[in-house]
Amino acid sequence: MTRFRHEHRDGFHWLSGFMDEHADFKSIKVGPEPLRLNFRKLESINSIGVARFTNFTDSWGTTPVEFHECPITLLDAMIMLPALLGPEENTGRIVSLNVVFHCAACLSQSTRLLQGKDLAAKGAKVQFPAQSCERCKGPVLVDDAGHELVTLFENGALGR
Repeated sequence: MTRFRHEHRDGFHWLSGFMDEHADFKSIKVGPEPLRLNFRKLESINSIGVARFTNFTDSWGTTPVEFHECPITLLDAMIMLPALLGPEENTGRIVSLNVVFHCAACLSQSTRLLQGKDLAAKGAKVQFPAQSCERCKGPVLVDDAGHELVTLFENGALGR
């Protein structure tokens, strides 16, 4: 298990490791410019980490917040606990996210980084950009669990 780490570089706050009782967001300064949080190396989250992050979201005020390279673990947590997206009056925007695709032809599976702006909600389903299998070049699809992302459209984190 990798301890939680925060680094600020290249205009991003890079959050990595395990978001748990050791997660500390005090070093993240919230200012008038957009707060860009990159979760590429976030491994997992537990309930104490959720509570700590939710406390951090209370400090955002009106600062625009962007979520980058959101792993599936974080997306699942955001779907279950919309408070992770920030306060209702200032919901963070998911700029990029990881989605699992499956190929029916060769049964391979791959996780792909998509841009939030390339997704759309249509009723209870999410429309994803067309993708091809890396192995057999056939079409790949997102399973039903991927369509749970529609909740993030409803909460205003996707689709803007």
